[in-house]
Amino acid sequence: MKIKLIVIGKTNQTFVHNGLEVYLKRINKYYNFSIHCISSNKIKATQATAVKKEEAKLLAPHFTKDSFSILLDEKGKSIHSADFAKTLEKWIYNGYNPIQFFVGGAFGFDDAIYTQANFKLALSPMTFSHQLIRLIFAEQLYRAVSIIHRLPYHNP
Repeated sequence: MKIKLIVIGKTNQTFVHNGLEVYLKRINKYYNFSIHCISSNKIKATQATAVKKEEAKLLAPHFTKDSFSILLDEKGKSIHSADFAKTLEKWIYNGYNPIQFFVGGAFGFDDAIYTQANFKLALSPMTFSHQLIRLIFAEQLYRAVSIIHRLPYHNP
């Protein structure tokens, strides 16, 4: 089972890198989890709409017929950690492979990306930086994995 986190842009924040390494190791004991950073250095647009359209072109090849794609987006469905674990387990049981989670750039996703996604998930009603959300998501993914595998990490 492959689970991917696909993000626009790199992070230069050491604490984010360090935290991601911790959760990558933990999750990879159970599933093949990877993080793919898509460079946005070549995007010259400055207006939000134009930037989102350019980022959509970079993300589009990752939406394949055999993948299940989830946007991490404030417009998505908000669920509790235990429900996320149940949902993830259902996706795994249904044979979706890979399961891909997407983090957009600073302006979010273009409408074209919304139409390609299988699911939209909100991690919080609050807004986080597109860099920090990587670490928050990795922690929540590990929490879901720990619930699925009955590890002592999650305290209900």
